[in-house]
Amino acid sequence: MNHHSLNPELSKESNATSSLLSGSELSVERLPMLQVMFEQVCENMVQQFASMSKASMEIALERVWTGDFHEVDVSDEQHIIIQLETGDNKPHAYFVLDRPSLYLLLECMLGASGNERPYLEKRQFTAIEFVFAKTIANQAGQAFCQVFGETTEMSMIVKTAVIGSEVELLAVSDGTFLTANIALDVFDRSGTMNLLIPQATLAPIKSRFVYHADQDEGTSDLPWVEHIKSQLQQTAMECTATLDGGTITLGDVAQLKVGEILELDIPVDSPVRLSSNDEDLFWCELGQADGAFTLKIIEPAREKKDFLDVMLEGRKLSGSKTISS
Repeated sequence: MNHHSLNPELSKESNATSSLLSGSELSVERLPMLQVMFEQVCENMVQQFASMSKASMEIALERVWTGDFHEVDVSDEQHIIIQLETGDNKPHAYFVLDRPSLYLLLECMLGASGNERPYLEKRQFTAIEFVFAKTIANQAGQAFCQVFGETTEMSMIVKTAVIGSEVELLAVSDGTFLTANIALDVFDRSGTMNLLIPQATLAPIKSRFVYHADQDEGTSDLPWVEHIKSQLQQTAMECTATLDGGTITLGDVAQLKVGEILELDIPVDSPVRLSSNDEDLFWCELGQADGAFTLKIIEPAREKKDFLDVMLEGRKLSGSKTISS
């Protein structure tokens, strides 16, 4: 999924914002990994929604900043605000859906194809739509806890939901919130969601992830190093095993028929090149086990040692074809 790039002006405003955590005089740029963490929250939301809909959607972080709840312009008839409990005696978090995002997600979950005309009627939200908004907020809360829960205990439980114009019913506590503005794109249409987290909820991560200006440049943040390492190691890679060799003419290709067998004039002990994303990784030996092809790694691929060099060390290859697995 391609993330939306941050607007330079919004980035500037975010970097200039101070006091991320109450009384700490911290700014967003002193917690640089917050951006990465909320991008991961968005990716987790996509995974959460994928279990509810087959529609291809993009959920991307547009902006992260700190400020008062009322700086988010959602107190109108076009938004639903869902209140989330974050623990005993802790201030509530909030998830906000605008009308387009609510309708878009409803269409996705009900199996729409995207060929229908968009439904954007400005009317009162129905009881079913409030229930659905709570369901979406619950999924977003789970996505948040999955990411931030790796560093401190997090929980979010949906409490209630109101229309934006009735926000006073929620008795929002004073204080600063960390606000993530999230864009939803599906069916070539878009909507906006907001996740507002009170400072007190994030206080436990301060001592682990704040960057101190007087730290030595070479000092690494071990918890973050381990967290990012674990994320990178889970990245899926598509690999290709290749037996390199000779050529075949276009005329020969034109005469090929279904079922025809191509003989590869390649010794059985010829090395196989294992690659990923057009980068050579290892030289391997081809084998079989339990009815499947296997590869035994011989040595790392070296930039200055190409396939021809390997073959000239003791083997001669002619008239061979390329196969991939």
